[in-house]
Amino acid sequence: MPPPIRMQAMGDELGEQAGAASLRSSEVVPSGIFYGWIIVWAAFVILTIFSGITYSTPVLFRFFEAEFAIGRGQAAFIFSLSQLITFVLAPVAGLLAEKHGPRLVVGGGLAVLALGLLGAARSTSYGQLLGCYGVMVGIGSGAIYVPLLGMAGAISCALTARVRAGLTGRAGMIPRADECRRKAKEAEAMAEAARDQAAREIYTEVAKQWRTLADQAEKRGW
Repeated sequence: MPPPIRMQAMGDELGEQAGAASLRSSEVVPSGIFYGWIIVWAAFVILTIFSGITYSTPVLFRFFEAEFAIGRGQAAFIFSLSQLITFVLAPVAGLLAEKHGPRLVVGGGLAVLALGLLGAARSTSYGQLLGCYGVMVGIGSGAIYVPLLGMAGAISCALTARVRAGLTGRAGMIPRADECRRKAKEAEAMAEAARDQAAREIYTEVAKQWRTLADQAEKRGW
């Protein structure tokens, strides 16, 4: 999907550019369901699981204390370290997702998160628990959080564009031809600047739809 940080920051701009453009459904889902819905639901499930794992940690404090003979402060430090690493790593994960795509970054984050939880379950000392649950889970969480939020924001813009496009088409309110061609050029420029393949495809489709609307407007003398 589109790069998370840049796409989320340019959400309004994408919505404006695609307001009268209809984004076609992905070929992967021939039933007509917009593929973005699948991405949104996948992000929702992953974020729900991730949040449950992360914010349920304080419930485990008493078990950490009993199993590793540590105090409440040491148990709480595990959670604090995990959260610190998560939010320090989040901007880096966003930049990596923008450069290499969220699929690689989120997938890697999920793998590190799973390994950290597995290692924590097999830990025999406080140091091992701190390394697995505090460090590895923090790294995995940081790699997941920002890219998924960015994808959800970008998909939201695309869905809004589809709705606006449908309303525009039903009302017959096609903008002027020169305005449509200007929007098409803007979308093409953004497609050339996009680093992610999916982002380029979306911008290219937006530009195509704007040019189609421009042709319709010229036929009507607008």
